[in-house]
Amino acid sequence: MKLFSISSRDTSMDAMFYIQASTKQQASYIFSTLSPKPTANCQLTDLQNETVVPSISPISLSLNPWSINSQSRTRELRMATHGLNLICAVTDEHTRQIVDFCDNLGQQLKDPDDKSAWVKLINSECALLNSPRLYPVLLEPDTPAQFEIFVPAPEDGEHDTVIASVVKECFGDECRYRVTDKAFAMSEKPVIRLEAHFNDKREKVLELTFSCFNLSLSASVHENQLRQILLLCEDFGVRLQGRAGASCHVNMRSAYRRLAHVGTGSRPGDDSDVRVYTSLKEEKDVKRLLDKSTRGSELVPARHGQQFNGVLVNATPASATTGFIYLSHDFPEGQFMMTAEVLHVGITPGGIYYIETLDGYRFIVTAFEKGLMNGLREFIAANEEYFKYYRWS
Repeated sequence: MKLFSISSRDTSMDAMFYIQASTKQQASYIFSTLSPKPTANCQLTDLQNETVVPSISPISLSLNPWSINSQSRTRELRMATHGLNLICAVTDEHTRQIVDFCDNLGQQLKDPDDKSAWVKLINSECALLNSPRLYPVLLEPDTPAQFEIFVPAPEDGEHDTVIASVVKECFGDECRYRVTDKAFAMSEKPVIRLEAHFNDKREKVLELTFSCFNLSLSASVHENQLRQILLLCEDFGVRLQGRAGASCHVNMRSAYRRLAHVGTGSRPGDDSDVRVYTSLKEEKDVKRLLDKSTRGSELVPARHGQQFNGVLVNATPASATTGFIYLSHDFPEGQFMMTAEVLHVGITPGGIYYIETLDGYRFIVTAFEKGLMNGLREFIAANEEYFKYYRWS
């Protein structure tokens, strides 16, 4: 996810907190409409310096016996994410690098046998680092104004004190809040490369490498995994490097084009492309639709801990759905927008359609062509493998 920082005007400190947005335009809008309103001491930091935090696909790190010789002291550090399995041969001489690698991703190292003293040592060393994490904090929870910010704080028990001081300084004594979910790591960016060569049988082999903290994990990949590779890069906020990642290759060009169209973030259209309610009745109907969908809903909370993040009217269901958004904290009322890639289509018990997107939104959709919605549902069902590694699967 892409975050934009809010800092204090009278100090040179790092960010006080972050807001999640896909574009600079959206970040400026969200900051201007935050409720409760930030104190005059808060300012939206240079919009060129957004922070990208991996959040699209779960990450798992493990230390396994070496596949070449299970009796060797050498082990395999394995990272599973985005449906990719990358490995690196390591020995106890790499302990410091492994500690830094795990801490950078905010992940405990798993031991398949649950017997490794080395794994326990690495995890205990990570705990001693007490690195800063980003804690999701709901402002004014359980109210219509409920909104999520991200506060950087140490991983130890002091994070509650830090969060309380930030909320007090930025929003005042009266602001209620609740810390939610697992904290995110503030990761340093890796180098991700894709290279190609021919083996002895003249078969094309693609080699993916993920390098960080002097460790390089690699995997042999196939051309049908190019989307996953590009999403891995988007997740970490880096560009794919290496000769095989160049867009001059036909399949790479297709993968880049699709990603550019569907996108990893829901984004607003032009400021002037806004649709006002056609009548007071329509305004009441849209509000009633959201209330009916939310009432009694037991769905996993979406962005900002909300069940639904708005209503898309005159929607065009597609892999990247468009429409005019209403009743959303993140977009102006009636703003034309395009969602990030749609991963799931659902129907509430009351028969109301909704979509769930790659960047964590859940939107109600209405006034759409039924044939387009059926086509989207069929596409998702036919490409289950394509979507299963992401948050709504």
